This record gives sequence, C-alpha cells and structure tokens, in this order.
Amino acid sequence: MITQSQVICITGASLAGLVAAAYVGRQPPASAAPASVIKPPFRFTNENITRRFTASLPELCPVLNLELGICKQVETFTQAEEFKVLWGLVNLGTNLVQVSVPVTYRFHVRVREVWKLETQDRRVIVHAPTLIEYAGDPRRLNLVRDTCRQSVAEFVKLWLERERQWGGAGFDQIQVKFVDEAVLPSQPTLKFLS
Repeated sequence: MITQSQVICITGASLAGLVAAAYVGRQPPASAAPASVIKPPFRFTNENITRRFTASLPELCPVLNLELGICKQVETFTQAEEFKVLWGLVNLGTNLVQVSVPVTYRFHVRVREVWKLETQDRRVIVHAPTLIEYAGDPRRLNLVRDTCRQSVAEFVKLWLERERQWGGAGFDQIQVKFVDEAVLPSQPTLKFLS
C-alpha cells in the first residue's frame, strides 16, 4: 500500500528529474560567442582611466571631516527580567541577557567650519572647530581630547612644513584650543625638537 508521504517523495523526485533534464538539454543562446572569440577587458588609457575610476566610486557626502582619533573598546549591554505568577506570589526566576560587542568611536572636527590661527613670537595658536564624536558621550570625549589636540597640531605642523614655516627661522611651537574649551592649555601641544 502506498502512503501519502511516499507519493509526495515520488512526485518531488520526478519533478527534480524533469528540471535537471530540461537544464542539461537546453541550447546555448545564439548570441553566446565561443571562448576563443571573447574580447579582452577594456584597456585603460590616460583619457579614460580617471573617468572610469570616478564613475565606479560611491556617492560621497559633501561634509569634510578631519578624523583626529579613535577609541576601540568592548561595550556590554545587560538586561534582567524577573518572572512571577499568581499575583507575584510565585517567583519563576530571573532571566538575564548579556551582549558584548566590539565598538569603535571616531572623533573629528569639520574642516569647513571656522578655524582661527594666531601667531605669538615663534608660536602658532590654533583655535580648532568643536571636537565631535559619533554616538557622543562627554566622558569618552574628555578622555581623548588631548590625543585629538595632538592630531590637530600634527595636521597644522604638516601644513607649516609645506609652507616652509616650521622650525629653523619659522615657528617652533603649536598650541591647540578647541572652540568649546574656555581657556587655552598652558603648555604647547607640539614643540620643534632641534
């Protein structure tokens, strides 16, 4: 006697066989060229390489951010829920869920915001835009502020070197203050080491 599950298995096997036979017996499309006729990839030239490269790039947002620092750590999220029944008289226990994930926090200033540079003797004082963090937390921001200050000083130093204004007869100190800070730090952020 044949059961219903055996009929389904036979029908499924028959259908799979028909599909396989149709796939194997198919004719190649008339437009398909033999392997010996396939053209080589398009060759880049000085006239087309830039256009081809930029056409392949994703669309970029118009915001220019200068990344000053990153902070990598593991964040742990925990939630506990207590289960009770019979109007809270019987405790069925507590369910505890904990998830740990690696995260990277990035700190930057917007390049297009207002920068102000002043000179005082052989020192450049940089008033940089506000230090910003994605998914901001003021405690973390204060931990990396000095690292970000150093990054701004290095950025300005590279510019001064390009302008031939760093070291020698040029500037030998850079002091960085972010706009959201009340006072200029007492020590230079970067000094020229001779």
